[in-house]
Amino acid sequence: MKKVLYSIVLTVLAVASSYAGEDEGGSKVSFNIGGGFSAPLGRFSRNYVLGTNLGATINIDLKKNSSLFIDGRCHSFNIAAGAYGFSDSTTLSGGATSIISVVGGAKYTLPSRSKIRFYELAGLGLCLQHFDDLFAKSIIVTPYDRKTVDEMLSIHSKAGVGLVAGSGLIWELSPTLSLFGEIRLVIFLGQNNFLPVVLGIHFKL
Repeated sequence: MKKVLYSIVLTVLAVASSYAGEDEGGSKVSFNIGGGFSAPLGRFSRNYVLGTNLGATINIDLKKNSSLFIDGRCHSFNIAAGAYGFSDSTTLSGGATSIISVVGGAKYTLPSRSKIRFYELAGLGLCLQHFDDLFAKSIIVTPYDRKTVDEMLSIHSKAGVGLVAGSGLIWELSPTLSLFGEIRLVIFLGQNNFLPVVLGIHFKL
């Protein structure tokens, strides 16, 4: 996985350097910091509820409204009632999961004279998902007795390739400071898919 991550970083820097050599102003580095919520999709939504995300992005501005980016983000989700086949009457504790995504890609901003501009992005990278142990407590009542059954479910961490596509709006407040909001689709290949919505600030050096 480290080799793939290093390849993404080196590719972004190499392409940025080539563009910088052709642009009189050189490449421009900017940063995004923001967070929001992440919605689990498909089978992922059967076991987990709406979660949160927090992260940062490094942008390297190129020519013609395009840029490259590297984004690191942590998405956290809590367990849903009735997850993993347990009945709704079963008391569940623990079981939260977090996904760390590191993605490199490209971004294109539609040309506009307005302070508010629309952009699209796409990329790929790595996702690492960690699971907390899940504890379940069930009460079984029969005509003869009543007993409590305790169970524990452990799920191994997972890692794999993630694909990202999304769009957003950026509102320029000054030449160096902007606000942004974006929505993404993250496809964690062979694992879980989710939809992050991110709000934050964009600033240039």
